[in-house]
Amino acid sequence: MRFLYTILFCTAIFFSNAQKLDFDEVVRPANELTSFEDYLVYLAWQNHPTANRLNANTEIAALEIKTEKKGYWEAIMPFVNLSRGNSSGFSAPIINPLPGVENPMTSSDGNSNGFSVGLSLRLLPLVTTKHRVDIAEENYKITKFEVNEAKLLIRREVLAAYRSLLFAEKIVEERASVEASSSENQRLVLELFKQDGGAEYEDVIAAGNTYHKAVEERLRAELDVEKEKLNIEQWIGIPLETAMQGFATVKVKSN
Repeated sequence: MRFLYTILFCTAIFFSNAQKLDFDEVVRPANELTSFEDYLVYLAWQNHPTANRLNANTEIAALEIKTEKKGYWEAIMPFVNLSRGNSSGFSAPIINPLPGVENPMTSSDGNSNGFSVGLSLRLLPLVTTKHRVDIAEENYKITKFEVNEAKLLIRREVLAAYRSLLFAEKIVEERASVEASSSENQRLVLELFKQDGGAEYEDVIAAGNTYHKAVEERLRAELDVEKEKLNIEQWIGIPLETAMQGFATVKVKSN
């Protein structure tokens, strides 16, 4: 039993000390970029329609809170009451305020009509306005959650695409090396074939097939590179070469 309590205690400490994700670090600002990957994520967040749409929804939700809060003014109702003057110089107003509100004193010159000014508080608009404000604030929180979710999604997709591109470029290098070896092998087989008994015709055919297959695989690898580049550019909104030039400028500024 003591061992179980120890496990539970350690688990509680672990979760209490768990670091909370800072979503401002998921997409770093322009002046805090430290790698080209971070710069690609930054560009995607600036240019991709998903990010722009969610940011616009957040702004709209913030405006809705301000709009709903204006409803509190509807709960406050000013009033002016007229009263008939008398010889005492004071009179009760002809039109009384709402129940629960004290009657204000009315000034008069004793011979002419007097008036009173005051404010009344209406409870129903106050309650309904608070309810609408609470809903607007919750909607704002939801839009912030959606923004944070989109940050994680965009970062994941952009980094996955960029690392797939790097891997595809390495494959192209390997395919090019195999192609070069196959080409050299084909050349040697042809030279041997020209010599009596140096190589058979089947050897020439096999060497040629190997070389053409290596060329085809290298072309397919290059096509994969182009696909990965297009995938990244779909997220960042600009050519990858332009992004590389822009990151060089950012690094100069940060230094």
